[in-house]
Amino acid sequence: MKKFTARQREEYLSRPLLTIEEAADFLNVSTDTLRRLVANGHLARVRVGARRVCIARAEIDRYVAQHTQRGIAPQTSDKARRVTR
Repeated sequence: MKKFTARQREEYLSRPLLTIEEAADFLNVSTDTLRRLVANGHLARVRVGARRVCIARAEIDRYVAQHTQRGIAPQTSDKARRVTR
């Protein structure tokens, strides 16, 4: 995974389709993880030509919005908080 410069991030934001590699870099996950997300139906793919698969930017935005949590962190159970001696 590579680090994005501000210019590269802006370029990606302006493009309607990203390759599997670009989408994985953008989401900061491996290409294997991204392919699993597609295979499991969490992300829709766009087939471009016979072999090329892309992910729509709108699809990535939808996925991120659905998996963004706001508010306080979930509470742990009492068992997890107990200190064993």
